[in-house]
Amino acid sequence: AVGTAVKAAKGGKAIIGWILAAVAVISVVVVVFVVNGYNPLNVFKSDEELIRERVEEFETAYNNTDWDAMMDCMDESTRAMMEMVMGFADSIMSEAIGFDMAMSDMFAMSGLMLEGEFCEMEVVDIQIDGDTARVTVRMTVDMYGYSDSEEMILPMVKEGNDWYISI
Repeated sequence: AVGTAVKAAKGGKAIIGWILAAVAVISVVVVVFVVNGYNPLNVFKSDEELIRERVEEFETAYNNTDWDAMMDCMDESTRAMMEMVMGFADSIMSEAIGFDMAMSDMFAMSGLMLEGEFCEMEVVDIQIDGDTARVTVRMTVDMYGYSDSEEMILPMVKEGNDWYISI
């Protein structure tokens, strides 16, 4: 019985050793990811950083006339509302022109007439209140030699660990 107890104690020490080694390896991997800027869960970024990144993603999607990427920048309820509105608009437009064409396709086609970045969005101010934010953005649109700049408020909400534009 003493021999069995000694074997069990040695086995327990081996398991504890493996667990400590695994924790050490995981800790090193996390540190390497953070140092290199890889942060899949956004847990090491401030809310302001996440908001600025989302505005930049929206600007890029808008400049690329990428409807799906623009919708990825929206919160769940805004995406659902936009899908409903766009579905209704798609059916009206298809009836009017006599063949199926989505509004998102029209938006993408408009990008063929524009060159480069025609819209710039600069974050001027961020006011965070819990899981909501009011983001003041200066939007400058430059098309066909005409340029206009205007400040606007983007309401944003936090879903999970990230921020999304909310209408």
